[in-house]
Amino acid sequence: MQRRYIAPAIMLTAGAITIILNIIYRLELLASLKRLLLVLLIFYIIGKVAEKIIGKITDNQKKMEGAKESSLEETVLEPTEPQDNQEIENEAGITED
Repeated sequence: MQRRYIAPAIMLTAGAITIILNIIYRLELLASLKRLLLVLLIFYIIGKVAEKIIGKITDNQKKMEGAKESSLEETVLEPTEPQDNQEIENEAGITED
């Protein structure tokens, strides 16, 4: 689901639940519409906040994955040239008598 549809989906779901409950409890039309408007506004705001939070989380995950990929590319080992036998002996502290 794309991020831009999160707030409307939450708002419409809450609106549908409100309408169903208003019908079940047989509320008057004007009271029902006022309640529906309030619910739609509140849940639209909640949906926008959720959209921002989800957006930040997914953006951070993408940045972390990009950082991991770039660090893996940097740590690729290059082949080293073989050292002379004399250099290896000098490093190991072996001396010829």
